[in-house]
Amino acid sequence: MAKPGLQSALETAPYDPQLARRMLVYLKPYVGQIVVATVLALINTGATLAFWWLGKRVIDLLSEAFKADGASDSVNHWSGLLVWLVALPIVAGAASFYQTYMVQYIGQFAMFTLRGDLFRHMQRLSLSFFDKNPVGQLMTRVTNDVETLNQLLSIGVVTVAADLFMLVGIVGLMFYNDWRIALVLTVTVGPAIVIVTNLFRIYARKAFRETRRRLGELNTYLQENIGGMRITQVFNREAWNMGEFAERNHLYRRAMHRTIYCYASFFALVELLGTLSAALILWYGSGQALQSRISLGSLWLFIQLTERLFYPIRDLSEKFNMLQSAMAAGERIFNLLDQKPEIVSPPNPLPPPEQLESVEFDQVWFAYKDEDWVLRDVSFQMERGQTVALVGATGSGKSTIVSLIQRFYDIQRGAIRINGHDIRDYDLRALRRRMAIVLQDVFLFNDTVGANIGLRDPSIDEERIRWAAEMVNARFVLDYPDGFDHPVSERGATLSAGQRQLLAFARALAFDPEFLILDEATANIDTETELLIQDALEKLFEHRTSLVVAHRLSTIQRADMILVMRHGRIVERGNHAELLAHGGVYRKLYDLQYKDASALI
Repeated sequence: MAKPGLQSALETAPYDPQLARRMLVYLKPYVGQIVVATVLALINTGATLAFWWLGKRVIDLLSEAFKADGASDSVNHWSGLLVWLVALPIVAGAASFYQTYMVQYIGQFAMFTLRGDLFRHMQRLSLSFFDKNPVGQLMTRVTNDVETLNQLLSIGVVTVAADLFMLVGIVGLMFYNDWRIALVLTVTVGPAIVIVTNLFRIYARKAFRETRRRLGELNTYLQENIGGMRITQVFNREAWNMGEFAERNHLYRRAMHRTIYCYASFFALVELLGTLSAALILWYGSGQALQSRISLGSLWLFIQLTERLFYPIRDLSEKFNMLQSAMAAGERIFNLLDQKPEIVSPPNPLPPPEQLESVEFDQVWFAYKDEDWVLRDVSFQMERGQTVALVGATGSGKSTIVSLIQRFYDIQRGAIRINGHDIRDYDLRALRRRMAIVLQDVFLFNDTVGANIGLRDPSIDEERIRWAAEMVNARFVLDYPDGFDHPVSERGATLSAGQRQLLAFARALAFDPEFLILDEATANIDTETELLIQDALEKLFEHRTSLVVAHRLSTIQRADMILVMRHGRIVERGNHAELLAHGGVYRKLYDLQYKDASALI
């Protein structure tokens, strides 16, 4: 059973081991590279610590040399260390470069796979899922949330190990150098570090989650309004929309400010603790040095280690909050991946019929939600080669019947049969391959004219695309200098409504369906284009079973059977002449439509 909408993504647990394991699955193919990157992190840490230790030795040797009035042995020994002092930073820098490159490489390939999985999975989900979830929220999952997860997988996994190596190495070197000073530093500064880090972790986690939520809302509103820009400008809603956007933008900015404030406060406190620690070392260590209990080199080493001690602590705190953000993003991503398609093929589907002989609705009841019935006890049968038309007022259930024939939804009662078998017994892809649909609101991709007709299906070549366009009278394509390579803007904004419809007819014909569906396909067409489409329809209907939803009764007068819908029921059925003679609902619709048409002449 599918989970509820994506808005219910969990945001409670700071760390979920099961979720972490699912994230790490995407790193499994790169285990070898991760091991190499970890080894490089160890080399970087070792070379850095060795450089500091050699620096201490150099200072001690110089100090001894000055005390001994330039003893040549100490100077010679010091000169021998110069090679290592030059070599170690080069080794550390090279290791750091290749480690950073490798973890970024791993992260990008892991996210490449995850984005592909998300997009592939969304294409398999049922239309009911998209009815419940805004497009902007889904776009945020595939873009922003994946990028957040990428920060953890490409930066966090190996660099957390590197920070731990450095932290353990620094503390260990401190105690090895002089355990007394290291103990004083631990007792005085350690509790403050723990308190500051925990406060940062708590407040930053809340700020991160609020930021992610506000970003999702902002993206949703932005996507919706860009898509509806035509309506915005026609109805002069620019100022109102700007106010709404400004409010959401303000909430997102305020959430980001909280996050920035948390970071700024934490980093400032860490810097303060670092400075206080250095002052403590200078105060306590200089006294020890004056009493010859520690060397000048040891004092210098402690100052260096104390300064660097807070870098891995700060980075680990940042990584922890990165983990929180990644967990929240991962929950939303995997919640999407866990959504189960409601409409699936059966485990052992029937082989697709050689020919589509009949389509039958048998006492069908359907509701999109609970028992708010959209169709009530609908029964009819279509035979091969017949054209059946659906007419009725808006909301009477016509488009719902279209969706059920293509099995975008499953019914609650009754049965829909193809060739005598329940529609749910067939393979979904094979079933839909036999059908084609032309909608009132034609969707065109941001591609070429030819690609919008053939949808880049390998079985449809250029010759068939050209033939389909000519058959449906889409001759306007030939007026383009680049013909079928002419670019189409998003949703076909630069084409007229009639041109978009003709391309949709050509698309349907190119796929050569056995079952053709027209859902208000001629509602927005001018008279001249309608004549072209009427000619195209005759060619499309030939040797095909067709279901036509129409408000224009002139387009269905030749239909073999007309079903008149009202409040989800079929209230009349028959051909055009029979229904006119009956004098019922269809006659009223016909008289009303032609009365309005004659009044306009």
